[in-house]
Amino acid sequence: LLAGSVPELMLSYVRRLDTPADPALRRRAGLVINEALVQRALRVVALASHRQGKPGQPLFQPLEFSDALARSALMAEEPSGLGFGREQAEALLGYLIELRLLLQPGAAVGRLRFPLDPLADHLAAAEQFERLEEQLAVVTGLWSTPHGSTFDHEGKHYTLSGSPALPKPVQSPVPVIVGGGGPKKTPALAARYASEFNLPFQSRERFTEQCGRVRAACETIGRDPATLAYSTALVVCVGSNEAEIARRAASIGREVAELRQNGVCGTPAEAAERLRDWSAAGAERVYLQVLDLSDLDHLDLVAAEVMPHV
Repeated sequence: LLAGSVPELMLSYVRRLDTPADPALRRRAGLVINEALVQRALRVVALASHRQGKPGQPLFQPLEFSDALARSALMAEEPSGLGFGREQAEALLGYLIELRLLLQPGAAVGRLRFPLDPLADHLAAAEQFERLEEQLAVVTGLWSTPHGSTFDHEGKHYTLSGSPALPKPVQSPVPVIVGGGGPKKTPALAARYASEFNLPFQSRERFTEQCGRVRAACETIGRDPATLAYSTALVVCVGSNEAEIARRAASIGREVAELRQNGVCGTPAEAAERLRDWSAAGAERVYLQVLDLSDLDHLDLVAAEVMPHV
């Protein structure tokens, strides 16, 4: 209950702040600043603040960011921004600051932060999830469009009109793998778009629970859950004896006891039994993560003495 309530509590906090005593404050620079615009503005600012990190390494819960970054985000072209001119961006930013939807910490000139640190994470994640959903709709739509036909899509973030949907992939249909532990959106995306659902590096109990959510999501939209493959990923550490197992675990900085609990670890017989346990839990495919790529003998051992028995 708590995990599902936190985002709603944070957005309720935003709505409570977004209630100016004087409704006239909502009108500035030709804008009518309603609730929808406030939430869109906060999302693009949150997303921009997360992109302050190195490429591919977003910052989460960034404590502060510049007002120039927030202003640029509001002025950026859609869908990454709102496409406002400078005067409108300044007006909207001023509104967000005036109602304390963005705070100016201490005496820091030109610096801003969100009133609740997790709020930035939630808003940015929501924006990114919306984009992922549209990306899946676009990509799978392009792939499935027959030769000689065109594909159209009009969404919040992406628009395609009259696309010939070319070139086509060699493999058809292309396998789409959707993975993750989210309780609602992830199962819904997997049910609608995936050919395989993957939940890596989790317990069998957690895997079974999440796969149950995915199956329920399939049934909700009239899809047979059996048309979706279910998979996991586990670190593998196999040795012919205890000394070899311990050496391989040490080479990847892990403890044998922890790997036996959370991965596929032990003798070949133990590893095969572990994989059969996962099969009984519903895993139709297991990706084995080999962390020491220089240990080719390890691969030979798994191929020769584990795989023939699963």
